[in-house]
Amino acid sequence: MSKLSTKLSKTLSIALLAGVVGASSLPALANGGSGGGGGGASGGSGLDRPTRQAIDPAVAYRNGIEAYKKADYKKAAREFRKVLSVDRRNPEANYFTGMSYLGQDKPKKSVRYFKTAVKARPEFLLAQEQYALTLVTLQKMEDAQERLAIIQEMATANPSPAMEATLDRVRTAVETGQVPDQLNLALAPEGSFEIGDLIYADAVKLINLGQYQTAINVLYSAQFEVGLHADIQNYLGYTHRKLGQYEQAKSYYAKALQLNPNHIGAHEYLGELYIEIGDMKNAKRQLASLDKLCGFGCAEREELARLVNVRETQFASVRD
Repeated sequence: MSKLSTKLSKTLSIALLAGVVGASSLPALANGGSGGGGGGASGGSGLDRPTRQAIDPAVAYRNGIEAYKKADYKKAAREFRKVLSVDRRNPEANYFTGMSYLGQDKPKKSVRYFKTAVKARPEFLLAQEQYALTLVTLQKMEDAQERLAIIQEMATANPSPAMEATLDRVRTAVETGQVPDQLNLALAPEGSFEIGDLIYADAVKLINLGQYQTAINVLYSAQFEVGLHADIQNYLGYTHRKLGQYEQAKSYYAKALQLNPNHIGAHEYLGELYIEIGDMKNAKRQLASLDKLCGFGCAEREELARLVNVRETQFASVRD
């Protein structure tokens, strides 16, 4: 097996545990400056380097991963909390903050971060397991039983060796009160932008094939590797929109624009969402933003303008 194939195989295994069910091959991280154009994934050369801000969550995440892998759990928790200051519900940052507190033997602190992680993404298997095991450690057995039931439902719906192994460990812990070494169970990503770029590229390929749910799963895998990134948030918005999940899509677009207010692709896609739900006022606001950002014109601005015109023509013909 080639080095690249080995990396992708490992990544997809982590992706499954991070909440990626049924992942397959995908495309690379798209250009954050565009990432749109014509209603499909433009792809681009890869993830744009994150925009600098007071706290760069992508840098903080990588610093946290590096500290975590060195067992410097105090620094790791500090770095992951920086990510949470930008996005308090981010599943990956909550998960690793919880793990960092476990490394400091502070299960009472860690449990709330695991709780937030699974609330934000219920299919996040790594977080579900650590949450359940920490509840056993804290002797909150009724809550641990509830978590076991949830993991059982997950294993029934999406059986896999990873699911079964997790279920067995949690069941044994609940039945015996004995918790395995939780730090040894945790999978840490490489924290590599290059690997994240490869995974993102795979997600874009899946988007272009219309395999939106699988693409979502792979985008989560990219996020597990590199942390919060505007390009990933933009395509999470796009894929959820294509599945008709408009409120979730809007939240991802909002996060993309929080991370990079000049993200042309996110402005275009958010405008398209507003058109789809009949909110032409806000669609035109996104078009106005693109007018400012694309001083010499750009494909994203032209596409959104075309779609606004088509919808307004349709409205006019209905009124007539």
